[in-house]
Amino acid sequence: MVLNPGKCHFMCIGSNCADKSFIFENAALENSKEVTILGITIDNKLNFQSHIKTLCKKASQKLWALSRLSNYLNYTEKSLIFNSMIKSHFSYCPLLWMFCSRTSNNMINKVHERSLRVVHHDEVSDFTSLLAINGEVTIHCRNTQVLMTEVFKIKNGLAPPIMDSALTKRENIYNIRNFQEFETEQKRTVNYGIESFSYRSPQIWATLPDNLRSIENLDQFKQKIKGWRFPNCPCRLCKVYIQNLGFL
Repeated sequence: MVLNPGKCHFMCIGSNCADKSFIFENAALENSKEVTILGITIDNKLNFQSHIKTLCKKASQKLWALSRLSNYLNYTEKSLIFNSMIKSHFSYCPLLWMFCSRTSNNMINKVHERSLRVVHHDEVSDFTSLLAINGEVTIHCRNTQVLMTEVFKIKNGLAPPIMDSALTKRENIYNIRNFQEFETEQKRTVNYGIESFSYRSPQIWATLPDNLRSIENLDQFKQKIKGWRFPNCPCRLCKVYIQNLGFL
């Protein structure tokens, strides 16, 4: 295919990108701050804030429609609509944007909380209580379960090559009990390094109990991981805020 300079643009990721420019066939390419590829909006800061805003907006629109019909639907019907038309928005490619900022994660939680209030017809209980009614988990926790499933596939040679190359396996030569199965590379930045798939995945995988990590069947692992809540997850979204001390 022949490129059309008038329809081409570029995006520079990182700092000091304002003065970057490219010339293609005597035409200056537009420097875009964000671009949508296969339904994912990627911005030049890799914080996915714009993408999450779009997800929350679409989910809120459908939630508004559900709330108007809630008096005519029973619990089973409302739950089905919630899972298939609202919650499903946050199930598309979560590994790309799941380690977002707390602001973006709070936006997702607010939509989730409002949805549960409509489904359960409960305006009194807090978010934690609403989640506990049916054993529900937060969107971030569910995405972490998906993340661990991908790590399981990489460990057992079930992942495609592009995913398999994202992590480096280690050999347990001395049969150490607390052996780290994947290498954790040193990172210099937060958004582009620490809060990424290649850095957080080995850390979260190491927090799983031995009975989960030793499973060899994929279907069995998927079933078991649904019951795990990641109490020791090291990512910034799982840190607890303590007054006068900050997030720990």
